[in-house]
Amino acid sequence: MTNTELFAKPIEEIKHDPFFRVDNFKDEKWYGDLKMFLSIGICATTKRKSDEMQKALKVLGYSSHTQEKDGKLFLLPGAERPRTPQRDLER
Repeated sequence: MTNTELFAKPIEEIKHDPFFRVDNFKDEKWYGDLKMFLSIGICATTKRKSDEMQKALKVLGYSSHTQEKDGKLFLLPGAERPRTPQRDLER
């Protein structure tokens, strides 16, 4: 499977491929961000890059999700957890 074929698929259809390597993405603009994510488990991204990176991570066997904080989008490991209401700490 080529990168173009991978990015054309919906993320739900992508399966882990143990023979797909990180360096298959070395020509992508976000390759450095991908390596940062794999090293430290988080990276800042844009919406377009995050969609492609999540597909790349899924084929590599990693689950991920995005979260916005202070107007910036971050790619984080694992599935998104349900948000819980914050407790009132002023009581």
